[in-house]
Order: sequence, then structure tokens, then C-alpha cells
Amino acid sequence: MTASMYLSFEDYLKLGYDAVDSNAFDESVRKAERMINRATRDFYVIHNIEEDTFVLRVQAFKRAICEQVDFINAGGGTSYDMANSNFSSVSIGRLSLTPGDKVSNRVVAGLCREAYTILAHYGLLYRGVTSTW
Repeated sequence: MTASMYLSFEDYLKLGYDAVDSNAFDESVRKAERMINRATRDFYVIHNIEEDTFVLRVQAFKRAICEQVDFINAGGGTSYDMANSNFSSVSIGRLSLTPGDKVSNRVVAGLCREAYTILAHYGLLYRGVTSTW
């Protein structure tokens, strides 16, 4: 059994997700967490998720992981795997690869559209500069 940094299978079920069983969850949760951490620029690596008083943000982060787990299991791999194996066109001179429409419609910045939307809504994708005033 793979230990998750942020989410247990019980949490996954409590949040209303049930698309995968515990074995599939264990196989994909670490991949999903790495993808979410990369997108959020390691927000909860830098900040302690257990000490975050903004409960809605914590729940959103966990729901985004759940969405990514479901996406990985529905597609048989990570969004990067899917994007790298489904092209609508390939050129060889100066190599040009165009992802298939199916992938580009479901993936935003390497995440499934649902996870991306959840993270963006709660400010976890914010790239601005914080004020020092």
C-alpha cells in the first residue's frame, strides 16, 4: 500500500468519489499528488496542510487530487502520457507535434480540466506577487 502525503482512500470516499477501488487509488494517488504539487508550485509542501485554517482551500486541494486520480485511471495514465501518445499531426523537419483534440479538450497545463478549475477557483494557481505592505 502506497502512503499518500495528503489523501487517504477513506478521504477519497468521504469527499464523494468512488470511481476507483483502493488498489487503483494506491497506484495513482502519488502521481496525482506530484502533478497537483507541480501545478500549485508546491503550495502544501511549503505550507503545512494540517495547519491551514482556510478549510475550503484544503478541501479544494484534496478534491483536485481526487479528480486527477479519477482522470489518470479513466485514461490509463497521466495526462502527459495521454498527450504524448495521441497526436493529430506529426512533422519531422524541425519536429512539430500537435496533440489530438481529445487530449487538448480535457487537459489544461498538464492537469485534467476539473482539477485545474478547482485549484484556480481557490487561488492555488495564483502566480502574482504578494504585497509586503
